[in-house]
Amino acid sequence: MSPTLPDYDEVPYEGACYRATHPDHLQAFARLHGLEPAPVEGWRVLELGCGPGHNLMPMAASLPGAQFVGVDLSREHIRIGQALQDLTGLQNLELRHGSILDVDRDWGLFDAILCHGVYSWVPPDVQQAILRIGRQNLTAAGIVYVSYNVLPGWYDRLPAREFMMRMAAGKETPRARVLAARNALARLAGGVPEDDPQHEVLTRLDRSLTGMSDAYILHEYLSPDNAPVHFGDFLARAAEEGLGWLCEAAPLWGHRFHEDALPLLEVDPIERQCRQDYLRNRMFRATLLTPSENEVDHLPTWERLRDGFAVSSAFSIQDEEGFRIGDEDEDCWLPITDEGVQHALRLLEEDHSRLWPLTELAQAASVEEEVLGPALLEVFDYGILELRDRPRRCTTVVSEKPEACSYARTLAAQGADKLVSRAHLQVRVEDLEQVLLPLMDGTRTHDELRTAVLHIMSRGRYDPDWKGELMVSDKLRDNVSDLVAAMLKRLVGLGLLVG
Repeated sequence: MSPTLPDYDEVPYEGACYRATHPDHLQAFARLHGLEPAPVEGWRVLELGCGPGHNLMPMAASLPGAQFVGVDLSREHIRIGQALQDLTGLQNLELRHGSILDVDRDWGLFDAILCHGVYSWVPPDVQQAILRIGRQNLTAAGIVYVSYNVLPGWYDRLPAREFMMRMAAGKETPRARVLAARNALARLAGGVPEDDPQHEVLTRLDRSLTGMSDAYILHEYLSPDNAPVHFGDFLARAAEEGLGWLCEAAPLWGHRFHEDALPLLEVDPIERQCRQDYLRNRMFRATLLTPSENEVDHLPTWERLRDGFAVSSAFSIQDEEGFRIGDEDEDCWLPITDEGVQHALRLLEEDHSRLWPLTELAQAASVEEEVLGPALLEVFDYGILELRDRPRRCTTVVSEKPEACSYARTLAAQGADKLVSRAHLQVRVEDLEQVLLPLMDGTRTHDELRTAVLHIMSRGRYDPDWKGELMVSDKLRDNVSDLVAAMLKRLVGLGLLVG
């Protein structure tokens, strides 16, 4: 019997999806940088350290012709995942209990190999195995995704982590260790004088961890292994195994550099990435790799956007003090001065669900492609533009018989309010939406959904076999009609409906 991970068995990592790992995202990035991967509908995908499979399952549901394999050393993770897989009925997913060190050539070749939240938290021999597998089991035009903690950003946190581990040592259970670590960090932050530079660092860390789960603190800060690495050193290790840098799976997300720093960045793309880490004090990266022999365009030009790509917005607009776009939650904004580009961005922002090809968007905004293309690439690098080379796998209109994606229906039926959209994003639904979603299998009309809501409101539950008359007012029926229409519109916007 394979070994297991006791800490993960007792305090399993909460399942999550990571948009940057989805085959659609990987293929678009690969093509933007000059590769020609196979169509994702037939991909084989391997995830190393897959946890309960919550990242792979929605992928498998959205790509029924592709094959997905996950491996994890925690027996409890795999048990949880296989139980959920049984409920979903997914036939194109296999979750295996085992070690990353067990993966050999007999596992076959994969178009994408994913390893999120593992590399920095395992011993050196497993780190080497991750990169070895990334080349050994990868197709010629394949893509490897690896996320990891990065220096110099982690230098500030390493002393706090060491102190937390020291104060948690000897506690009998994982959760007791987490409690001791939380208390130790709070006391450490409070014990440093306010005029000491470390006070702000520790206070910020204490605040950020207050809302984090026990599982996160246990596996991030109290793991025996947590080895941040410089970006250049990581690429050197990858090169030893025959892998080269493709690009980052996530851009710098809303970070602009002061003009005084720009001359420092006029270097080759890899050295530029290294210097950006220092300018930003970056802590985390998600890097895409490909076989070293592949020719990669690290500086794609806007003309490539003409080659089957389309864009949609993931930003908000502010124009009270000059036109700028950005992320309200992060309070990061990018100023835009060209009026034609502003018009194009307004068209994108008006309907987040619509995908616009470059030529079509330029024509609608009455702006030259030569002006709009470079601007869109800048917005993309800023991290607030979705770039795709194929249609979304969800509907943008409400049909007569709404159908929610099967994975979302399964989770909702289990009482979950955090679901995964067809854009591979975690979204939260309201209580009534969560109750209705399992009923949206493409067989019920709007009127039948309204009746279900009336059942729930008047009787506390929905029973399709109940033949009695619902004693409700005409006003309530009208209100429910408006409510269901609004819910369906919102579910479309969340990317949860496929028909």
